[in-house]
Amino acid sequence: MILLDLGNTRLKLAALRDGEIADVSAIAHRDNHAFHAQLLAELGRRRESGVAAVAWLASVHHGAALDEVLAALGGHGFSIRHITQARSRDDLRLAYADVTELGVDRWLAMLGVRSGIGGDLLLVSAGTALTIDLIDASGRHHGGCIAPSPMRMVDGLRQAASHLPQPPLSAMLAPRSLFAGNTMDGLAAGAQGATLGLVRQAAGEAREQLGRSPTLVLTGGGAAALIATLAGHPEAIHFKYAVLQGLSRLASEARSGTAEGTSACARC
Repeated sequence: MILLDLGNTRLKLAALRDGEIADVSAIAHRDNHAFHAQLLAELGRRRESGVAAVAWLASVHHGAALDEVLAALGGHGFSIRHITQARSRDDLRLAYADVTELGVDRWLAMLGVRSGIGGDLLLVSAGTALTIDLIDASGRHHGGCIAPSPMRMVDGLRQAASHLPQPPLSAMLAPRSLFAGNTMDGLAAGAQGATLGLVRQAAGEAREQLGRSPTLVLTGGGAAALIATLAGHPEAIHFKYAVLQGLSRLASEARSGTAEGTSACARC
C-alpha cells in the first residue's frame, strides 16, 4: 500500500508496511515540466518492489497535478482511496461550523499527530502556508489560523516592489537577528520574525484558553528550520510526515472495519 500527500508545491509518497511509514520520497510539481515522467518512474519503482496496489491519496492541490496523479495511479493498476475533505470524529471534534472549509491536509495532520502524541497540542504546519491549530487532550479542536510561510511573505512583498532582492532559501532558513545590515537579510529577518511572533502569540493565547501550556508540535517542509529559530521553546517537537501519518491512521481504521476510517473518501 502507498500513501500520497499532494500539497501546493510537492507530492510526497510513502509505503505503509506493517502499520509503519517507510520509503518516503517527494516530487515537486509546481514549475516542474518533468513531474509527469518523474511520477511515472516513482510509481513504477514502487510497483516493482511488490507493494500492494492500493493508494491512499490526500490532495490540497486541485488542477492538472491532481489529474496527472490520478491517471498515473490508475495506469499502474492502483485502487485509489481519495480523501477529499475533513470531518469531525469522536476523537477529533472540529471547531469549524462548516468542516468542508477546513483543508484536508490540516485535518489529516491533526489526526496523525494525535495518533503519536497525547495531551494538549499546538500544531504548527509549515509549508507553502503556515497553519496553527489548537487541540486539547480530549480531542476538541479550538480552531486555528492561516498565514503565508516566510518565503511567501517575501514573494508577496516583491510582487508589489519588484526592485527588492530575492533572499536565497538558505537565508530564509538560517536563525538571525532582526537587525540586519542589508536589504536581503532584512527581508529574511522580517519574514522570519513575523512567523516566530505568530507562533509565540498562538502559544500565549493557547495557554490562556486552556489554563496550561500545550505541547508545541511542528510539521511540514519548513518545520526543521522553524524549530532552529524558536529560542525559548526547547520542548518543541518535530513531527515528520503528519499528513502521511493521518492517512496511515485512516487506512488502518479501514482495514479494521471501523466506520470512521472509511468516511470522507471518494473513488473507494
